[in-house]
Amino acid sequence: MNRDGNYMKTCREMAGYTQERAAEYLPFEIRTLQRYEAEPEKAPFDAVAEMASLYDRPLLVLWWLGHIPVISKYLHIMDFPDHPCEVSVMMDIMRDNIHRCYELIKQSLLDRKWTFNDLDTLMEAFSEMIDGGFEMIIAALFIQQNIQEIKRKAPSFATSQRAS
Repeated sequence: MNRDGNYMKTCREMAGYTQERAAEYLPFEIRTLQRYEAEPEKAPFDAVAEMASLYDRPLLVLWWLGHIPVISKYLHIMDFPDHPCEVSVMMDIMRDNIHRCYELIKQSLLDRKWTFNDLDTLMEAFSEMIDGGFEMIIAALFIQQNIQEIKRKAPSFATSQRAS
């Protein structure tokens, strides 16, 4: 998964833009784009929003938020898939975590005898469910982006599939 700190570049390349071409459509020069890709935490929100819009990559904004020191301490480390196979792995892990959390919560509610350790376990379970939900949103956005990219690159394929 993309941990190299260059997700801006990855998004641009996946959208089929060189830096020169992207700079033609963005409201800043190529040197500025190069600086933002090298140091994403220095990019202002409006620039990131412009890139996310041009590249059709809404995950770029979420990734960028993880590089803002004031915000990142409240966000867990986010893994962004580079390939559809990674989405499958993410979904398997989420399924297992959510099932485990569900069983912990169900058992705690059935027992109705809670100790402080049980409360800590419940808090941990809810925290894992929240993390799982967040990862599920990232996976869903990734899948949606890829579907849009496939449709954009092969409109005749999509039309022929609908006709049959």
